[in-house]
Amino acid sequence: LTNNNSYKNGGGRGGQIVSGIHSSSGDIIAVVHSDTLINAPIFTEMKNSLSANSDLAGGAAGAVFSPPTLKMKFIEFLNALRAVFFGISCGDQIQFFRRKAAVEKEIFPVIPVKEDIEFSLRLHKIGRRTFLFGNASVSSRRWQRAGTSNFFMVLRLFFSYILLRPFRR
Repeated sequence: LTNNNSYKNGGGRGGQIVSGIHSSSGDIIAVVHSDTLINAPIFTEMKNSLSANSDLAGGAAGAVFSPPTLKMKFIEFLNALRAVFFGISCGDQIQFFRRKAAVEKEIFPVIPVKEDIEFSLRLHKIGRRTFLFGNASVSSRRWQRAGTSNFFMVLRLFFSYILLRPFRR
């Protein structure tokens, strides 16, 4: 892959992740954002889940915000609820999947934003998904800096994306 996936060409973070997927050689990919600290056993749980279930395409592992304020606990709860009941994981969680299927079916989107949501929706088409209640630590700095307005903006963008997606907007 080349600069065709760059932000200027519409790739953004999705393009960067796709470049990483194509550069990797392992059987399992985990997408971890830079503001996340990993609890190493979660990778073993991911591997064990995929090994034990051949129909499992991938999933997400939950994360907790640091510092754990009441507001951040509420957002963690909503994130887990969305992932468990709707199968839609986001960047505040660790997305994982089988590399071969992702590459062959080109399911990771080369788009600048909401690549995590789009990927979750595409992953469903190739197999079952799971949610692991992990305890990776995600920085809440962005949420704290932007305040409550950030929460409502994220909700608005999420629902706008879901509603407009069928029309390819």
